[in-house]
Amino acid sequence: MATSTEVTRAEITRFLRGSDPAVLCVTGEWGVGKTFLWHSVLNDLRSSKGLDLTRYSYVSLFGLNSLDDLKSSLFENMEWLDQDATNFAQRGKAGAKPLAARAKRLSELAGALPWVGQAFTKARSLYFSLIQNQIICIDDLDRRSKNLEMKDVLGLISFLREQRGCKVALLLNA
Repeated sequence: MATSTEVTRAEITRFLRGSDPAVLCVTGEWGVGKTFLWHSVLNDLRSSKGLDLTRYSYVSLFGLNSLDDLKSSLFENMEWLDQDATNFAQRGKAGAKPLAARAKRLSELAGALPWVGQAFTKARSLYFSLIQNQIICIDDLDRRSKNLEMKDVLGLISFLREQRGCKVALLLNA
């Protein structure tokens, strides 16, 4: 008989293979290793080239105060899962991550300058528009700010699946 960890590992593996939009919820007691198991399966599939989607964002809701913060974090934490830069297109994709990190730092600095800060605030929606056809993991739902409502998070998850073609995993404490 399979252990609960083996069953969960198999389900995460099934979820991550293929590119069809879907939502997966992994629940368990605090501290049992849900996040560790998620990253372990993702990294195993990544190294064996078992993933069809090439982008990934992991976001902890701890410390996020608004839906806009969540949307920005999805972009800021985006990484490329296909690290082999063997052709021009792949090298271009690999170069986008450092640019995204620089954009984040610039937006933080620009926030102190009124005109520039306003431009970066308006660019947030542009950043979020790049979140599509990718794997997303949202963790620590129970640790979100009181200002970030559950219905808004679940609505965004639904939007990402239905409108943006994403696979969204939600890791929850029981």
